Amino acid sequence: MNIIYLDFALNRGGAEVSLEHLISALNPFYRQVVYAPTDTKLTRECIDLEHLECNNKIFNIKRFSPFSLFAVIQLIVISRRIDRKGIIVSNTYKAHITGMALKLLFKRKWVLIERDIAENRAEKIMKRILYHIADRTVFVSNFCRYTNGGKGIVIHNIIKICRNDEKKKYILYAGDFTRDKGFDRIIDIMDSPVHQSAMKFAVMGKVPEYSNEHFEIPGHVEHIDYNYNPYSILRKTAAILMLNRKAESFSRVTAEAMACGAIPIVIKGNGMDDYVKNGKNGIVLDLYDRESVYSEIGKLFSNENIRKRLSANAINSISHFNENNAVIKWKEMFSEMI
Repeated sequence: MNIIYLDFALNRGGAEVSLEHLISALNPFYRQVVYAPTDTKLTRECIDLEHLECNNKIFNIKRFSPFSLFAVIQLIVISRRIDRKGIIVSNTYKAHITGMALKLLFKRKWVLIERDIAENRAEKIMKRILYHIADRTVFVSNFCRYTNGGKGIVIHNIIKICRNDEKKKYILYAGDFTRDKGFDRIIDIMDSPVHQSAMKFAVMGKVPEYSNEHFEIPGHVEHIDYNYNPYSILRKTAAILMLNRKAESFSRVTAEAMACGAIPIVIKGNGMDDYVKNGKNGIVLDLYDRESVYSEIGKLFSNENIRKRLSANAINSISHFNENNAVIKWKEMFSEMI
C-alpha cells in the first residue's frame, strides 16, 4: 500500500518537522511518497522516500492566489503523477483543500491531519465540513479535537527521546517572536530577573518573515538563532516559558523541552492541557500575570527538591509520545481503510 503525503509549505516549521518524524516512523512499513515543493527538507530522515517535486513557478501561485486556484493547479498535477490506489494524507490547510478535491473528484481515500485551532465560527464550520468529507481525521491532541469540535481519533505528535545529561543553565523561550506567541510578555518577564540562581534567560527563534513586529531583547538575555534541531539547547534548559495569547493545538517545543527535563511554565487553555499538569510536571497559570510568573520562577529555583520532582515527572509524562505508540495507531487506521 502506498501513502501519499501532501505538503505545500515553503518553509520547514513545526508541522513539517512533525510530518518528518511520522514518515520516518512509518517508513519500514509502507511505500511512501511526499508531494512537496523543491525547497523542503522532508527527505532528511527518510533516505528511501520518493519525493515528487512541483514546478516552483506553479507553486509560487500559492502566495498570490485564492486557495481554490491553488487547489485546482495541484489537483491537475498530482492526479497525473501519483498512484491512484494510495491513501492521501494532508498535513496543512492548503493540502486539505487539495485532498478534498482528490476525494470528491477521484474517490481517493483521504486522511486529514488537524494541527490548527479554528479562530472563528466561519473557520470552525469550514473545518467541520472537511472533517465530514475526509475518510479519517487525525487530531494531534485531545485539546485540538475538543477546541475544533470535531470527531476523529487523537494521535499525538511524535517526540524524540532526549539525552538528559547536560547541566541546566537556561530559562528559555523558544518560538516565533510575535505577540500571538506572547513574546512581549516574555521580554517583560526577562527584563527584570528576580530569581536567585545560576540560570540564564534565553530566547531561541526569530521574527517571522511575514511579520512587521519588532522587539528589543535585553542585553542580559541570550539570543539563540532559530535551530532546526533544538535539542542541543533544550538539554541545557531548566524551565521553558510559554505565555501565548493564541492557543496552539500541540506545542511541540514545549513537549520536546519536557522530554529533556525542562519544567514548563504555561497558561491554562493554550494548547498544552493534554500533558502539562500544575504541580505535577509543570506550572499552569489561570491567566497571565507578571508578578505570578515572577513568584513561580522564584519558588521553583529556591527549592531543589520540587525542581527535581517536576523535572522527572515532565520526562515521564512525555514518554508515551513515542514512535511505537504512534505507529500502532496509524497502522490500525490504515488497515481499517484498505
